[in-house]
Amino acid sequence: MHFKEHSVRRLTDEQCIEVLGTYVHHVSQGFNLQRKKDLSAQSMRNYLKAAQSVLQLWLRRLVPLHDKNHMGQQSRYHAFLGQQFRDRRNWTRKRPQKLPFTREMYCAVQRRLRILSHSSDAFVAAEWAVYDWMRLGAFTGFRPSEFAQSKVAKGEQFLTLPVSDDVPEDQRGAPVAFVLADFTFYTSDMHIVPHPRLGQLYHQGRVKFVQLRWRFDKSANNFVLRKYSTTGEDILDPVDAAVHIVLRALFLGVSTSEPVGVWRSAPKRPYRFLRSTTITQVLRQVVIWAYPDPKHFYRENITSIVPHGLRVTAAVYQKLGGAANDDIAQKLRWHLTSVPTYLRDGFESAQASQHPTLQGFDNS
Repeated sequence: MHFKEHSVRRLTDEQCIEVLGTYVHHVSQGFNLQRKKDLSAQSMRNYLKAAQSVLQLWLRRLVPLHDKNHMGQQSRYHAFLGQQFRDRRNWTRKRPQKLPFTREMYCAVQRRLRILSHSSDAFVAAEWAVYDWMRLGAFTGFRPSEFAQSKVAKGEQFLTLPVSDDVPEDQRGAPVAFVLADFTFYTSDMHIVPHPRLGQLYHQGRVKFVQLRWRFDKSANNFVLRKYSTTGEDILDPVDAAVHIVLRALFLGVSTSEPVGVWRSAPKRPYRFLRSTTITQVLRQVVIWAYPDPKHFYRENITSIVPHGLRVTAAVYQKLGGAANDDIAQKLRWHLTSVPTYLRDGFESAQASQHPTLQGFDNS
C-alpha cells in the first residue's frame, strides 16, 4: 500500500487502525524481516509498535491503538488488532521444552573419558571440550554464544563485537565468546595465577578460584565479573572445568584474540572453534551413553537436549539447592522475569527423568 504525503495526513484514527491492522495481518503471513509465518503474538505487537511510530511521524500526531469505548480498568487493543493477537497466541504451538542435563549424563561422559584420560588426543577432542563447558556452565548458565559459534558469516571463523563508537575501543572487533583474558585464576590467598604456570600450580593444589569476565552479555550487564570457588567435587567443580578449558586452548596454541572454546579432531589438524551443531551432536551422544534404553524419558525426548539447555540446567541446579528466584537471577546474571521461563522448561522434566539430576549447591 503506497501513500502520498498529503493523503497520509488525511487519515482518521479509524482509518489508521485499518491500515495498521492490515499491515499486522501481512506481517503474520510471512511478510516480515524473518520471512516467518509463525511469528509469536509478541513479535507481531513489536511490528505494530514500529509501524505506529512511523505513522505518527508522518501524521505528526498520536495514533491510538486501543479501544476508547472499552470501560474496563485495563486498556484493550482495538478489536481489529486484538483479535489477531489473540488468535496467534491461542493457536501457536508451544516450543518443545529444553531439558536440563542430568547427573547421569555428566557421569556417563566422565566414565568414558577416564578410559582415555592419559591421551592428549582425547583431551582436545570435542567430547572432552564439551564436557568441560557442560561442567562450568552448570554454575554460570552460559548462552551458547558465550563459548561457541553459530550463524557465522561465510568466510568468518567466529562472531565478533561491532566496530563502532559505542563499543570500547579495545573491544571493537573482539570475539563475542570468551577469550583467554576473560579467565583469571587465584590461589587460596587471592594471588593471581599466570596462565603459563596454571598447569603446574593446579597440580600442586594451589588454584582455588576462577574469575570470569562477561564482556558481552546481550544486555546492560556487560563486563560483569563473577568468582567461583573450587568445590572439590569429582565432576562438578567450576575451577577444574575452567582450568581444563584454558589449558586446552594453550596446548592448541589459541591466540589471545581468538575464542577459547576450541577442539581438534585429529593430530596435525588445526584446532576448530566449537559450534552449536557440534555441541548438540555430542550432547545427544551423551544421552545415549547415559540412557541405553530407547524407552527412557530422555531418549524419547532427545531432541530437547540442546546447548541452550545449559541455562535450564543452571536454573534447575540452583532451585534444587533451595535458591529463591531472585537469588538465581543474581547469581546467573539474568533478569528476574527470565527465571520462571527456564524453570518451567526444566524443573518438572528433571523430576520426570526418574534419575538423580544435579544436586543443589551454593557457589557464588
